[in-house]
Amino acid sequence: MSLRTARDRWLSYITVKRKLFPLSLLRIGYGTILFVYFIMLWPERDFFFSLRTGYYPTEYVSINSKLLEGWIQVFDSYIMLDAILLIGIVSAAFFAVGFLTKPAHLLLYASFFLLEGRNPLLFDAGDDFVQLSLLYLLFSQLNAHLSVDNWLKRGKNGAAERRPEREWAAILHNFGMIAVIIQFLLIYLISDATKVLGSKWRSGEVMYYISYAEIYNLMEPVTAMLRSYPWISVVLSYSVMLFQLLFAVLVFMKKTRPWILIVAVCFHAGIALHFGLLYFSLIMIIFDVMFFSDEEWRAWRMRLQERFAALLKRKTTRVRSSAAGEN
Repeated sequence: MSLRTARDRWLSYITVKRKLFPLSLLRIGYGTILFVYFIMLWPERDFFFSLRTGYYPTEYVSINSKLLEGWIQVFDSYIMLDAILLIGIVSAAFFAVGFLTKPAHLLLYASFFLLEGRNPLLFDAGDDFVQLSLLYLLFSQLNAHLSVDNWLKRGKNGAAERRPEREWAAILHNFGMIAVIIQFLLIYLISDATKVLGSKWRSGEVMYYISYAEIYNLMEPVTAMLRSYPWISVVLSYSVMLFQLLFAVLVFMKKTRPWILIVAVCFHAGIALHFGLLYFSLIMIIFDVMFFSDEEWRAWRMRLQERFAALLKRKTTRVRSSAAGEN
């Protein structure tokens, strides 16, 4: 392939908005998870965020940003604390259903940023990725499908109004989409690099020692198995390192993509069940939708519609046949 051909292909790719349907699914997933998360925080909001009552780790307040330092003083007001968390709840709900998506996106990012900076100990590693991805995705269109905004734009005949697509808007959209995918892949690669540098991972003993940790919500049958059969710890340790190393390659190959994503779902489901890191695991599993193209999602939807139509036709034929037999 010549440089000119490669350039033309790249330009044709970035000047058309890509992965609109996966981004819509990601919006629904993110919005739903954050809505539930903020609702769960509401009853204990004073305990986790306020200096006046409960336990609050003042020494861990993130003061990297001058903006956040100013907001921390305002947070001492119960009214401001309630307002920010309430804004997070409402904006997460609007974001999930795709209503006023861009303003809801901005408010959701702002409230999440302030709450995470107010008490970093309350959140886990998944929050850093969510915060970064929400920032990158501000450049992208997330309401093209399965959204109230898209439904409201439809004309009387049910067809969505189409406007000429501007190249600069498509480039910004694809920039946000590509940036968040790269960030996701870096999580696996950096995590794998730290494991390779760790002596316990290289020796395969890490899962064995984790089975004795009391800080995790460990499953007793799994811990008993790891303690009784150390070789299982070796197999699991090297399997995890191999998976994280190969994911960034195999996920972009059409033949291996479904299989590596199945492994990824099982991997994070295991983390959620064994270690209790449900929030982080759900975020990582939901993001897997981004590795399929609009064309693949469209083909699957047409396949499902065809099967549903065939099933409905068979049922209609049976009903007619039984009615004719009774007559």
